[in-house]
Amino acid sequence: MNLQENIHRIHQMMGVINEGLHDTSWENDEGDKITLIDLLNATEDIPVRKISVEELKPHLLLWDGDEDEVRKIESADLQYPILIFVNDDGEFITIIDGHHRAQKAARQGLETIRAKVIPINFLPKHIKRVFKHMMSEGKDAFVSRASFDQEYEEEYPKWGKTMVKFLDMAMNAYDENDNVIILFNDKDPSKILMRYDKKNEQIWWDYSLHDELVQFVPFGYVSRHYRYAVQDYFKKHFPEYGVRQITGANIG
Repeated sequence: MNLQENIHRIHQMMGVINEGLHDTSWENDEGDKITLIDLLNATEDIPVRKISVEELKPHLLLWDGDEDEVRKIESADLQYPILIFVNDDGEFITIIDGHHRAQKAARQGLETIRAKVIPINFLPKHIKRVFKHMMSEGKDAFVSRASFDQEYEEEYPKWGKTMVKFLDMAMNAYDENDNVIILFNDKDPSKILMRYDKKNEQIWWDYSLHDELVQFVPFGYVSRHYRYAVQDYFKKHFPEYGVRQITGANIG
């Protein structure tokens, strides 16, 4: 089967837009690379089903104010399913493809969205190798960096240190127990600015941090790379803990 026949078959099977098939790929630090076509071929036997949009909301990326991303959200076609990775217990790991579609469903107030829910350990070895950072446990768990993304390669080295420095100034104290770590500024201990869930290895950051940061860093850079800065800040101070998910919320 040639490439065009394969793409046509995947269109029929999944309805993935042509642009995504050609442009989306993932690569690990060792140079192993897979494309969206590879992932779709490996998961063709997993049925498409409807899942709750409400349950996805904590995991959506923030793009308000970024005109390019908002246009992509508006043009996203909801007939095409998103792809979600879960662990062996069915717990959410990440939206691996379809953030714009998920965001559009949330903005339109839809109750459900079409999705393929993929147990990450179901994947063939050569694909799991690329996503092994998502399967790591403890301090080695790390949110995926878009190493194939030119914007990340060009922008984050320039703006990442500024964002981490801002977070260092914004939060200078913390409390910890067996389940969570909460971070705040000692000038206002009652205002929680960041919360880390040890069991799920998840960071929740308060929206007020984002609102303050965009006064110093252009909004587009913040919207694209802020989660990486949050992770770098947290791992700088708590290197013994892993990070699987980073989410904005009103937590203060």
